[in-house]
Amino acid sequence: MNIDLDKIRQLNIQPNAVLLIPGGTDVETMQELSQALRKVQPRGNVLLVNGLELQQLDEQDMAAAGWYRK
Repeated sequence: MNIDLDKIRQLNIQPNAVLLIPGGTDVETMQELSQALRKVQPRGNVLLVNGLELQQLDEQDMAAAGWYRK
């Protein structure tokens, strides 16, 4: 694999985890990582995000952005 493991940010390594992978990681390497993750986490999905900055928003931030309504 060609992934610099020091640059992977772990958000949650439980089933349904989201992993931020360094930008520019090629598709083949992402597929290899996905296959390896399925071996260690066969009962849950893992979402690999290539090169984007993600953040978790609370209800107040989502409402301010117009994305959340009760």
